[in-house]
Amino acid sequence: YPREHYQEVMEEWILHEDYQSVLDDVEASYENYVNEVYLQVPENGLEQLKEECEAAKLTDIDEIKEYVVSTLSQNYVFSKDVEPLPEGKDFVEWFLYEKGEGYSTHFAATATMMFRMFGVPARYVVGYVAPKSIFSHQSDGTYTAILEDDNAHAWTEIYLSGIGWVPVETTPGFVGMLEEEGYDSQRPGIELSAQENVEEKEEQ
Repeated sequence: YPREHYQEVMEEWILHEDYQSVLDDVEASYENYVNEVYLQVPENGLEQLKEECEAAKLTDIDEIKEYVVSTLSQNYVFSKDVEPLPEGKDFVEWFLYEKGEGYSTHFAATATMMFRMFGVPARYVVGYVAPKSIFSHQSDGTYTAILEDDNAHAWTEIYLSGIGWVPVETTPGFVGMLEEEGYDSQRPGIELSAQENVEEKEEQ
């Protein structure tokens, strides 16, 4: 199915019990794994962030996404020139309450923690973003793009029951870029051209 139709198709599938199969049993098992692993937050630390998320009292997934994205994009500044994390500091707390600026790694890591605190399974993902503008048309009818270091990027993915992992963009500059390219950063199933999903680690 086209990616933009995927969530609609899967939601309709879930409604039909006669469609159930061994794959659904596997999915249920995987969902249990997801809830065990991707809801983990540090036992110590991030207390202020936990209190802020609890105070928001949000349970609807769309409202939670709106809260996370708007909080980060409206109150924090994207910058590639950020000093290294001071020794003894928590990465997320330092970004949120001291520095106030960072690049995609800061935004994605923070968003991941925020989603988990709202009870939404989330994971930190790194890969590449290839906007349409860098693709060149080839004589054989295909398109190619050269990915540079500047195309490296980090984002968050949240897990929706019966749907799977859905990317959510939270870095201010990239949210704007997606809108210019015709993507909706709040719509489940956004797809960045030639993006390479690499969970929890960056390929060398």
